[in-house]
Amino acid sequence: MKDTLIEIAPGKFVKHIATDGPVKNAQLSCVKTNPLSTSETRYILPVTVQLKHIFGDHETGEIILCDASGFDNTEGSEFEIANSVGLAEALRSCKSIKMLALSSYRSLGDNGEGIHKLVHILANIISDIEHRLYVIVFLNKEKGEDTTPNSMLHGFTKFAPTNNIHEMLIDIKSSTSDVNSDLRLDNTFIAVLNDMIDKTRDTTDIIDLVHGDPKILIKKLKKLEGIRYPSEVFRFSISQNTKHTI
Repeated sequence: MKDTLIEIAPGKFVKHIATDGPVKNAQLSCVKTNPLSTSETRYILPVTVQLKHIFGDHETGEIILCDASGFDNTEGSEFEIANSVGLAEALRSCKSIKMLALSSYRSLGDNGEGIHKLVHILANIISDIEHRLYVIVFLNKEKGEDTTPNSMLHGFTKFAPTNNIHEMLIDIKSSTSDVNSDLRLDNTFIAVLNDMIDKTRDTTDIIDLVHGDPKILIKKLKKLEGIRYPSEVFRFSISQNTKHTI
């Protein structure tokens, strides 16, 4: 991948990340990117990654990464409803699912509106999400402490290395749920936000498509404990704008 400039109007350019050379995985040819705030993903796009291509020939197995159409899609309510139905059915047909929840600095907002939106999207599509964040508890005998594998990884895009995401999340919580009694009583919202704060305490997974090492992210995804029996967990959900339209 490489940084480039795209001309969107005569003499007006925006930064964009594009492929650098031929695409090795043929399934990636269907994945489109856009420098503007326009949704390109029209339906679920699965991309199978052979682990030997990431870690070497000694590694076996594969992982399927799926990109899905965004909620509150720019294509309109009918498009979002159709995709939400397809997404729910696809998730329910899987044997096990690991969640990678992405937050973009561009959509963060002055008061963390992007985080609010992400938290509510996750809460709407995953039933009892506060119990899904940590799915198995076991005793780490070597360290003598409880260790809890989880089923969700939080990734952050378009953040500068100098951004302290952990402190940003704490500030969002203190300026919203800590002062808003309605949000403070929203156990699901608090659970997901606390999960994000907790998982960014020591390390933050900033996804850098140009300079980053994919091994780091894939290794963390491998270690996640997948959500089993997805048909009992995932449900149909649409955005508030679409609900108002209906």
